[in-house]
Amino acid sequence: MTERRRHETDFTCLWVLTTPIDGRLVELVLVSHVRQILRPKRPIVGMRFLPLRLRTRLMNKIIMAAQSRDVLQDVVIWGRKQHRPRPLLCRSDGEIGAYRRYCRQFYPDGSE
Repeated sequence: MTERRRHETDFTCLWVLTTPIDGRLVELVLVSHVRQILRPKRPIVGMRFLPLRLRTRLMNKIIMAAQSRDVLQDVVIWGRKQHRPRPLLCRSDGEIGAYRRYCRQFYPDGSE
């Protein structure tokens, strides 16, 4: 099973594709799509002077570099994670509790 997350802005779409490899490792693939930036809602410093095709390619490289940096920072956090069968949730966790209850039906009896 692959988990997909999609993030969009005015001119970009980012996908984070996560596939479990074993009980400890996952394969993480980052994908981005940048539309041609004809008239951005906010000015992007220096981009107006670049040819349209170069502008789009450069923006894609900038976005992927930022996304990669963010993921690499998260790797440190993920390395310290511990399994807790019944973790305490706070209000900012949103609907994760309902989602976990839903997912329980797919686990064999007695395991989580």
